[in-house]
Amino acid sequence: MTAQDNKRSIQSVLINRPMQREFTFVMLGIMMTAAVAVGMLINFTLGGFMQDAPATISKTTLERMVYDANSQLVVTSILVIFLAVVATGLFGIFFLHRVAGPVYRMRQVLKRMGSGEIPSGEVHLRRRDFFKETAEELNRVISLLREFDSTATKILDQLPKGSLPSDLTSKLEEIHKIVSELKKASG
Repeated sequence: MTAQDNKRSIQSVLINRPMQREFTFVMLGIMMTAAVAVGMLINFTLGGFMQDAPATISKTTLERMVYDANSQLVVTSILVIFLAVVATGLFGIFFLHRVAGPVYRMRQVLKRMGSGEIPSGEVHLRRRDFFKETAEELNRVISLLREFDSTATKILDQLPKGSLPSDLTSKLEEIHKIVSELKKASG
């Protein structure tokens, strides 16, 4: 595998860098915060038990202290990890909403276009949505289709009706009918 092949595979993984970067950094931040919280929890719990320890410790007292520390660490560690999982889930829902919303809107426009309709409006995304560049490109395609429709209509309307052969006239009428149907569907 050459360096060029390796570069291509990395680029294919990073399709939408801003989105992937934000998602990765937030997920790492949540997990690192949870790890630091668990570490601090362990440190403070064990430190507190060490300060409360008598100068001479019997085996029974030591076992009770270790059991108490273990119980406290397990419960609070589970609580911290649970909160991190909940925070990660909530972030994932809101983050994916910023991805799924634009994909849904663009899919609806593409479905209408696939059925022969030229959409009358553009694809509008929310301020923090992803795929704005893709929506802009789709809006350019819609604008171009509207221009083609307008030009085709003008050309068909300007053709003299009786000056062309009948087979060409019937084909032009068919084209005119299709363009009229597109206009009705988009209106």
